[in-house]
Amino acid sequence: MEIIQTIILISLILISLSTIRETIASKKALQRLSFIPQEMKSCSQASRGIGCSIICSSVRSVRHIERLLSIEYDKYEVIVVIDSLRHKHSFERIINHFHLLRVSNPACEELPSSAIRQLYRSRLRAMRRIILVDRRQVSEYDDLNAATAVASFEQLLPIGKNSYIHPQAIEVLISTISHARVKRQQVDLIRSSALANGYIFSRERVIQLGGFSSRILRNINKKSVACVHAPICYREESARGIIIRGLIFFLLLVAIMPFGILTSVALLLTLTLQWSFICLLDSPELEKKCSTQARLCYLCLKWDFFHRRIFTIS
Repeated sequence: MEIIQTIILISLILISLSTIRETIASKKALQRLSFIPQEMKSCSQASRGIGCSIICSSVRSVRHIERLLSIEYDKYEVIVVIDSLRHKHSFERIINHFHLLRVSNPACEELPSSAIRQLYRSRLRAMRRIILVDRRQVSEYDDLNAATAVASFEQLLPIGKNSYIHPQAIEVLISTISHARVKRQQVDLIRSSALANGYIFSRERVIQLGGFSSRILRNINKKSVACVHAPICYREESARGIIIRGLIFFLLLVAIMPFGILTSVALLLTLTLQWSFICLLDSPELEKKCSTQARLCYLCLKWDFFHRRIFTIS
């Protein structure tokens, strides 16, 4: 019993130290972002032509798409992939709301497996940054491959049904790519674990690997991965999901209680420390107030040790 208690305490101490290290790194990341000139945050010419395509799977809400389109940046687009036969009402609602029209659909030789039925764009100038792709739903990876095939820009940011792009994601992208160009380093993947696991992929590298898959993170050379400590995206679980995750934490606390009060207190202090870290990222500098759902989702993600090397956005 004492051996198990010691192992649990050591594990909690290591998790707490990791959170403290991440807090310090996040503060430094916030300071770097504050030095980016205002014109670079909205103009791709000032940021050396860096462009970003938001590629979506399982995103079928008009409100969700509008939040993705709220980013002010000229080389920026949102590509939504939906199966019109399986989700007919959502598909028609999006077409009517954004006034989308069918356009030509050239075959993509780079990703042959990403065949799509139809392609839609808006006839309104204010909505030309949205692209709707009609494709048979197979998996999130096939959706992302179809979006990649029609993407206009070199950086790809995948978004799932519960995830949203952070308001300063473009600043993170500009800062990371610009810094790598100065050092003449190749960046195939920008990775962040702040608030949620966020990824920005190089389109060229994704195509070289044959498209998205659950193992794509393992197939990218670690030397070309830039790990950042500022948030790229954030997640908001449903109320049901939060209740289930809350019950898991409660059962974890109950399971640890037989090992002594010290162990239970250590667990609560570890969770409190991680909550305080979220409060740091909830600062005015990030221009985004995190909801309680997003905070609880972050805590759950930080304790998910089994999917760190598996790429998923759902």
